[in-house]
Amino acid sequence: MLEKAEDNLSKLALHGSVEFRVGDVENIPVQSDFADAVVGNMILHHCAKPKQAVLEMTRILKEGGRVAVADLEKHNERWLREEMADKWLGFDLAKVKKWFQDAGLESVKVELARTKCCGISLHGRKAEIGIFVASGSKPKPIARL
Repeated sequence: MLEKAEDNLSKLALHGSVEFRVGDVENIPVQSDFADAVVGNMILHHCAKPKQAVLEMTRILKEGGRVAVADLEKHNERWLREEMADKWLGFDLAKVKKWFQDAGLESVKVELARTKCCGISLHGRKAEIGIFVASGSKPKPIARL
C-alpha cells in the first residue's frame, strides 16, 4: 500500500510533500499536537482496543483540530472475523459517542451514513452492514486575561 501511495503522489507531482509512516492506530508514531485533522476509515473494528485508538487520534490533534471516523454499526456477521480479520462485529453508536467524549472531544456527533458496507463471504453469504460517521473537535484553550 505504501508503494501504491508513493506512485499516486508521483503522478500528482506531490512527491516529497507528504510523509508516510507505518504504525498502529492504538499507538500512533507521531508526536502530540501534530495534526490539524485525523481521519480513520474502517479501522476501529480491526483494533484490539478501539477506545485507545480514539484516545490516540485525539492525542495527535492540535487544539481546534478535528477527528472523523467511519466504521460499522453493530452486526452479527461472525464470518468477518475469519475472512476479514475483524476483531469487533461493529459498534453501538452510544458507546462510540462516549469514547469520543471521554477523549475530551467536543461537538461530538455520531450519525448513520446513507450507505452500507457490502461484502460476500468465501461461501457466498452476503452482508450489508450499516456505516456510521463519528466526529469531534479538540477544544481550544480558554484565553485568560
